[in-house]
Amino acid sequence: MNDQRFNSLHLEASPRREEFRKARARLLGVCGEHTLMCDKERLAELAEAGPHTLIEQPSEMPVGVHFWLQDGAGIFPLKVGLNSVGRMPDNDVVIADGSVSRRHCAIVVHAGDGCELHDTASKNGTFLNGKRIHGPTRLVHGDEIRMCEHKIIFQSDTPPSSNENDPARCPTIG
Repeated sequence: MNDQRFNSLHLEASPRREEFRKARARLLGVCGEHTLMCDKERLAELAEAGPHTLIEQPSEMPVGVHFWLQDGAGIFPLKVGLNSVGRMPDNDVVIADGSVSRRHCAIVVHAGDGCELHDTASKNGTFLNGKRIHGPTRLVHGDEIRMCEHKIIFQSDTPPSSNENDPARCPTIG
């Protein structure tokens, strides 16, 4: 695995390492070739310029950002490809909270359309709108993502679908 954000070296040899590897395989399995190619290009840019930073004011939002996360600290723009979320400083979205896993979850922004939330075998689980997710879950504008006690809101520049309770949207919430 070339992408350091999703290696399993941070986990000791344990059942959690195997769970993380399975979650990583599912995560990579939902990405199409175009999405993965965009992600590789983005990682090459990050290697030169460093990770994108937290935006404190909405007016500072870069042009072309269609999806972002927002909490009390500011705005985290999401780019096409895999966006890692956790407490490690090399994540795309860094949550400075000791109870959040190092690689807590990931958001896939598809090159075509839409985003999915994936738990990456975090110790305490990832919750969407108060319910624990157990697999890939489609996100819509206004969804609340909770990692332990940390809450963050998913935002997009497109309105939510007419039926957010559609079972196809969240087939893996249990």
